[in-house]
Amino acid sequence: KTQFTNADGLYEFSQPSFYLNKEVIQKRGLKEKDVENAIVKALRSSEFVEQLYTQEDLIREPRPNDLVFTLVQNSFFAPRSPDITVILKKYIYMDTYVGGTGHGTVYDYDRHIPVVFAGPGIKAGTYDQPCGPEDIAPTLATLLKLTIPKENDTRVLSEALIGNQ
Repeated sequence: KTQFTNADGLYEFSQPSFYLNKEVIQKRGLKEKDVENAIVKALRSSEFVEQLYTQEDLIREPRPNDLVFTLVQNSFFAPRSPDITVILKKYIYMDTYVGGTGHGTVYDYDRHIPVVFAGPGIKAGTYDQPCGPEDIAPTLATLLKLTIPKENDTRVLSEALIGNQ
């Protein structure tokens, strides 16, 4: 059984996920899967980790009853995404910046943000329909009478527009 540490730069840690350094792994004569499995095993034993997903997990079919998987898979892009995506437990913050904060978790307290529109063409009010940051651009484009391509999982926030534009 091969044991190793990251002293040779086998991976990079980018809070809270991991990118394998495939070039270094190959030069050391190791197998990527062995390094990945060792990291996964260590993470699963941590009291801070709620869930984790490898790229192999994320290229599979969606898991209809796993909202976290769906959220992670929706933001997954193989060339840039981590090799191991780590979901920390609720209220755990991990970063090298002391006193910092972040907004990158899958939890409601990080995902719910206010969206405020004001000005001509906007109907005053508060709206309870679900929306996200991805809905801002199509809504602004509609207000400005611009045509933009429709992306999956986006919508115009027509309930807030006068005359529903």
